[in-house]
Amino acid sequence: MIMDKKGKLFGKVSIVDIFVILVIIIGIVGVFVTKVKLDNEKLLSDDSKMLIKTSAEKDKLEIKLKAKEVRDVTRDSIIVGDDVYLVANDKILGTVSRVESEPAMRDVVSDDGTVYTAPVPDRFDVTIVVDADGKRKDEGFYTDSNIHLLYGKEMEIKTSTIQTVPKVDEITVTKTSK
Repeated sequence: MIMDKKGKLFGKVSIVDIFVILVIIIGIVGVFVTKVKLDNEKLLSDDSKMLIKTSAEKDKLEIKLKAKEVRDVTRDSIIVGDDVYLVANDKILGTVSRVESEPAMRDVVSDDGTVYTAPVPDRFDVTIVVDADGKRKDEGFYTDSNIHLLYGKEMEIKTSTIQTVPKVDEITVTKTSK
């Protein structure tokens, strides 16, 4: 008989004892493997995670960010030459190279159900053109600071003078260097 009435294997060792011993062994092995990897520097740090810096080829990216319905104060505070950072992690996205704006427009439904486009008073749609070093990969575009750029993605950004949440409208590779 392998297990007796008290739940002990061969009358001496309980199943709970075996489970506790297995958990301890797995924990010791996990600590050992982690220590060996740290000693050999095989775990990736932020700098070694960079997808771009491992590649000899780099691209110059032009990223168009579209901020909709912003006030004129925001539009006028975006300065060409300012660095643009992501608010979430304070990584640099690039440098403002151009700012374009147009009066903000919004689709409005009239009482009879027709849809028309009407201007939004005192608001502007602003396109912030950001130049960045980066790379086009199979998974998409990445900046040198390892920011994954996706079309239509909202990104909370800041410069020295503003903070806003535009969407990525367009990404263009302007130059490839080796």
